[in-house]
Amino acid sequence: MLSDSSYLKPKWVFVVDTKHSALWRSAVAHSRKSHVVVIAATEYFSPLSLAKDIALVDPEFVVFSWRPAFDSIVFSIAPKEVIRSTGALILLLVPDHAGLDFNQQREQARILLSDGLLVTSELLREEYSRRYKVKKIQVLHDLPDIELIESIKSRESLKKAREVIWVGNSRWGERLGYKDHKGFKRFVIPARKALESLDKSSSFKIIDSSFGKLPYKEVLESIRDASCLIITSDSEGTCLPLIEACALGTPVVTFDVGIAGELLIDELQSQISPRNLRIFTELIVETLSNRDEISRRAIMRFDSYRHSVETDLHQLNFTTDTKGGWREARVERFSRNSLLWKLRWLKNFTKAS
Repeated sequence: MLSDSSYLKPKWVFVVDTKHSALWRSAVAHSRKSHVVVIAATEYFSPLSLAKDIALVDPEFVVFSWRPAFDSIVFSIAPKEVIRSTGALILLLVPDHAGLDFNQQREQARILLSDGLLVTSELLREEYSRRYKVKKIQVLHDLPDIELIESIKSRESLKKAREVIWVGNSRWGERLGYKDHKGFKRFVIPARKALESLDKSSSFKIIDSSFGKLPYKEVLESIRDASCLIITSDSEGTCLPLIEACALGTPVVTFDVGIAGELLIDELQSQISPRNLRIFTELIVETLSNRDEISRRAIMRFDSYRHSVETDLHQLNFTTDTKGGWREARVERFSRNSLLWKLRWLKNFTKAS
C-alpha cells in the first residue's frame, strides 16, 4: 500500500510486482534520487484498488515495470477510467527479453497503447527498435540498492581466495517456455567441472534461488567475499548481480548480455567472453590470477557508471504528442492477467483457512 509520503504529490509512480523483488529494489533506488512512490501491485486485492491508490498520488507519470499490472489497468474498464481521470501518462518499462521471445502480438499491443516505452539497457533499445519499429524509446537503467552495498562493502570481508560464484534462478522463465535460459546446465555445471581440473586451488559456490531464496544482504555478502562472479545467461534486461559485483569490487566474467557492454568498457571489455565454454573457463582462471587489479578497475568504473545512471530519470522527456491509445482503446472481454491478483489471493486465503 502507499507510504505516508504519498501526500507530497510526486511526479512519478512506479508499479512493480512484489516488495523486495529486483524490480522493487531498482525502483526504490531511483526513488532515493527523485520524488518517486513505489507500489507493489500484488499488495492489492484487485486492479481497481491499485488504480485508486495511484489516483490518490495524482502523478504526472505512472511507470509499469510488471506487465501483468500494465495489462490489468489498460485492458480493464474501471481501472483505466480511474487512471484516465488523473491525466497521468502511462509508461511501459521493459525489464527483460520476454516480449521479444514470446507473445509478440500482445507486446505490440502494449507498446501501441502506452504513452511511452522505456527499456533498461541500450541493447534492449536496439532490439525493440528493430523488432517493433518503435522510434521513441528511452532508457531507464536499473539500479541496485546502493546504500546496502556501501554498508556491506565497508564491513570486514571473509574473502575466499579463488572462489567463483554464480547467482541466479536456474529455472527462470520455464513457465514462459525458456529452456535453461540462465545457462546453468550448459555453462555453469560444465565450467565448475572444468575448473576442478584446470585450477585445483579454486572453489565454486552456487546460489540458486529456485531452491530457496537467501536474504538479499547474504547474497551481496557472498558476492563480496568471492574472487569472481560468472554470468551465463542467454539474455538479460540488466543483470543486477553484474552491477552489484562491480560495486563490491568482485571481478566478473560474463557473456555479452544486459548492460555488460555498457558497464564493462575500456580494459574491462576483456571480461566479456565469447559464448564458448573453453574460452569462458580459461578467462575465469585468468581473472582469479589477476583479481586485485581487475577489482580496482571495476570499483572505479562502477563509480562513474553509477553517477551517470542516477540522472536517467531526470533526463526522460515525454510530451503530449507521445500519448498512446489506451484511453480510447476497446477493452478485451476477458483478460487472464486482470484476474491474477484475485486468483492468487483466493488461493492463499484457502490455504490459510
